[in-house]
Amino acid sequence: MAVLAATGPLGAPHLEVGSSGRVVTLAPRSSFSVPGSHPSSGRPTFQQQTHYKVLFPDKKTSYRIPSLVYIESKKIFLAFAEKRKTCNDTDADDLVMRKWKVDISEEWEDMKVLSEAKMSDHRCMNPCAVYVEKGKENYKGTQEQKKGIIYLFFNCIPYGVSEEQQIREGKNQAKLCYISSADYGKTWKKQKDITNIVAGFDLEKIATFSVSPGHGIQLNDGTVVLPAYAYMKKNSGSSENTTQNSGPYSFFFYSCGYKENSCSYLSCFSSCFSSEDPELTWRASKFSEKSAGECQVAEVTIENEERIIYCNARTLKKESYRAEFKIKIKNIKEDFCYVNEKCLPESENTNGCQGSVVSFPALSRKEINPQDGSQWLLYSHPTTSEREKLGVYLNKNPSDPKSWSNPWVISNIKNGYSDLVYFKGKTNEETSFACLFEKGENDYWDEIGFCHFNINQVLDGIKQEKSANE
Repeated sequence: MAVLAATGPLGAPHLEVGSSGRVVTLAPRSSFSVPGSHPSSGRPTFQQQTHYKVLFPDKKTSYRIPSLVYIESKKIFLAFAEKRKTCNDTDADDLVMRKWKVDISEEWEDMKVLSEAKMSDHRCMNPCAVYVEKGKENYKGTQEQKKGIIYLFFNCIPYGVSEEQQIREGKNQAKLCYISSADYGKTWKKQKDITNIVAGFDLEKIATFSVSPGHGIQLNDGTVVLPAYAYMKKNSGSSENTTQNSGPYSFFFYSCGYKENSCSYLSCFSSCFSSEDPELTWRASKFSEKSAGECQVAEVTIENEERIIYCNARTLKKESYRAEFKIKIKNIKEDFCYVNEKCLPESENTNGCQGSVVSFPALSRKEINPQDGSQWLLYSHPTTSEREKLGVYLNKNPSDPKSWSNPWVISNIKNGYSDLVYFKGKTNEETSFACLFEKGENDYWDEIGFCHFNINQVLDGIKQEKSANE
């Protein structure tokens, strides 16, 4: 399927990019339309305004669960996904990667199977990438790590063992593993299993757990934080208000809507893992106050210059709204507060869906509202009760959950999981984002696409969508 990477003003030649990554100059953009666009509206479509292409097409196999990382100093994107025999979770097999060196080429490098991310008789799932960079205030990594290193975390689960089976039997068979690269994805070290070295994480009380797919973060103080979730066993001594399993990173657990008397879990909650040295030490936070599942986190500054970790989590049991939490960094071991506001919609007809969130510096404009924060949040998620019409939402005041905007729809077809990254421009107005997301005309898992856009497009898109709906 041909996709678009547009440059220049409307009416200028555009670039069409095929799944092979080849870029070809074609006719003016004004005469071009793509599936899911609305040329009759008179407005340029999202695809006509952005760099847009398919990275993982469905060719006799299935690609799901996107994970994206951007290395600012090298202008490199790394895109990861699961390669599956079918779209089913239990048919996941390998993790795959593609790389784009922005300053060197207009093409993405060919797909590469990450053979290092392998455990005998296990499938690899839920990629979660994080780039750990040097220069962070208290970062305690090795000399090699201080040069900058990419970590790709994932779960290893025995072939044929489903999440439902682990929940039903109350027997966790998932392992937390990672591979790492010190040369920007050119080579990778063999996978390492860290399941049993996470402090404050009691496997005896857990039916199963997972790192949340997408990306982790590195805090300003150097701490690495991974979002996660777990299902608790019955009679584990926990409840939705429990404060056990504390640690310096957040870790979420959520309830999946199974009848309580049909399986051996109590509830599922979100949480995080954190580390000052990813090679040696990991700790688990307490569980979230409210049951929630797959989540992502972002570091933001709120009133009185206090820095917190904002957490946005999937809800299940066909709930209509997302769960939002905040964790005070100075009390990361014990704090995991639920923001009791129902502001962001959830895809309740599909038992929820994963979403992505990033923080970034606020724009320095005269027209910015004085109540806006010094940092803003951008969040991506399907905008309908089904997994359709992926949108991005903007929050200019993370202290106030009611500050979320209406979405700017960036895909008018079926969509599922997504992963956002923020990257800097030369000025605040050039603040940019990239999104790796599941998409398809027939099913949301047909292929995985990539796009990037800037903050002005987000602001204009939100304004136009709002006007169109009035």
